[in-house]
Amino acid sequence: MIQRARELLAGRPIGMALATRFGGMPGAPWWQRQDRSGGMLIEMHTHAVDILRYLVGEVETAYAQADRLLMDRPGMDIADVSAATLRFACGAVGGVANSCALEGGLRLPGAGGTHILARGLALNLGGEGSASFEGGRSEPSLGLRRRTGHLRRDLRLPPLRHRGPPPARGGAPRLKVPIGSGRGAAA
Repeated sequence: MIQRARELLAGRPIGMALATRFGGMPGAPWWQRQDRSGGMLIEMHTHAVDILRYLVGEVETAYAQADRLLMDRPGMDIADVSAATLRFACGAVGGVANSCALEGGLRLPGAGGTHILARGLALNLGGEGSASFEGGRSEPSLGLRRRTGHLRRDLRLPPLRHRGPPPARGGAPRLKVPIGSGRGAAA
């Protein structure tokens, strides 16, 4: 499905690309700690960023905000909501938004997934395991492999370069992420 999306986008000007994910808080205590997991973007939504990079291209500039506004758990120090505005090297604008604050059966049906608007094409890679393509002709929905690990093998992205202190315990590099308040958040 990802390869088909790339084929459909080839040669088309892309105007906008969005990726969203809204879910609950995993039960593992380490997941709720910034120094152990990196939070929602690093732990669960990083695959969507990989897909955007693969389909749209590299991000040239980004502006992000994140905060803990909806959840208050002992020992929790990760943001429960975050959003970033992106400008891709190809000129497209876009964004990434996510939250881990859906609890108690709350859901946002249809709100998750990756959405790309290109000339003559609207592409929706649904968060619920489906895809649809709209353009000059209609195509049936394609099944999405539910395990994101399969997608990562398909993407063949170059590794992100890391400079700075050695990786944190567990192998995850520490990244400095600028946010709108002028402070840096360690991920």
